[in-house]
Amino acid sequence: MSVAVYLSRWTVQERKVMYQVMVGTPNKCIAGDLTMSLRTVEAHRASGMTKIRLRNALELQSVLQRKSLEQAQGRQLSPTWFGSSSIGSISG
Repeated sequence: MSVAVYLSRWTVQERKVMYQVMVGTPNKCIAGDLTMSLRTVEAHRASGMTKIRLRNALELQSVLQRKSLEQAQGRQLSPTWFGSSSIGSISG
């Protein structure tokens, strides 16, 4: 499942909260930054975690890093100089 699918499950507010959770911002600071109550931040965090079936911020960071690496590797093109046609035997 791609990162976009994970993110599409979250509301706009959940996405804002979850981003800050992922970078390690404490809930109290998130509440101040987003001008919402601490309880609202906790609710958005819990809802966001439940939607993608995670238990803590470490799992969130791990999953998003792994998914973004998979996505990047899927789009990465192999260099042309590694193709089998360019590695020929040298005849002298």
